[in-house]
Amino acid sequence: MRCGSVLIVLALALIAFGYQEIMDGGKFHKPVVYSFDEIKKCLPEEGVYTIEGAEFHIEEAVYSTVELQLGSTSTEDTHDGPIVDVFLPLHKEYKKGAVPDAYLEKKEGRTNLVLRTTDKKIIQIVEQLKANGHKSSAEIDKWMEKNADKLRVSKKLTGKIREHSSFLTSDSEAISKLEDLVASDYMIMEDGFIPTVGGGFQKLGAGIVIGILALLVLVGRYLGVKKQPVVQV
Repeated sequence: MRCGSVLIVLALALIAFGYQEIMDGGKFHKPVVYSFDEIKKCLPEEGVYTIEGAEFHIEEAVYSTVELQLGSTSTEDTHDGPIVDVFLPLHKEYKKGAVPDAYLEKKEGRTNLVLRTTDKKIIQIVEQLKANGHKSSAEIDKWMEKNADKLRVSKKLTGKIREHSSFLTSDSEAISKLEDLVASDYMIMEDGFIPTVGGGFQKLGAGIVIGILALLVLVGRYLGVKKQPVVQV
C-alpha cells in the first residue's frame, strides 16, 4: 500500500506543478531585467526575471537532502543523503576587497531574495563545506582562505521569482536557518527555471500516467488481499 500511496502523492505533485507551469508559461514570455538595488528597495510580483548586480556566499548556504532532511554549512550534521537543493541569500555585488557583506547587511538590513539552486558545482562546494564540519577550526579557516574565490560568486541570475509561501514546507524550514540574514517577507528565485507551456504539459502527462499506475497498484493489492483464503482453526 505504501508504494501506491507514494506514487499517488508524486502524481498529484506533478499534476499541480504541471498545471502551474502551463499557466506561468502562457503568462511570462521574456525575463524582465532588474538590478539587485531595485529588488532590495521593492520586491517584484511573481514572474521571470534577470537580476544584475547580485552575489552570494556559499558558506552561508542551507540545503535539503534527498530524504527531505535539512542542514546548514555552519553547523555539523549527520545527514548522509545527497544534497538536492541549496538555498543562498542574495547580496548586493561589491568589488573585490570591499567591506565584508556581513557588516553591510547589518547596516542595510536583511536580504529579501533567496536563490534556490540545483547547480552541481555549487552542490559540490556545499558538500565540501559539510565535510569540513569534522575538522578543527584552524583547518576550516585555512580551507576557507584557500577557496575564498570559489565561495564568493557574482553573476547575472535568471529564473522565476515566487512567494515563499507557495513553496514546499521543507523549503521554508530550510530557509528558517537563515533568519539572521533573510527578511520575513522574502521571495525565492528558482535559478535557471523559466516556465514553458510544453514543460507544463510534460509534467501534467507524467503525473496522469503515474496516477494511473498508482491506482492499478492499489487495486491489485486490494484484490490480492481479498482473494486470500480464510484459515479456519
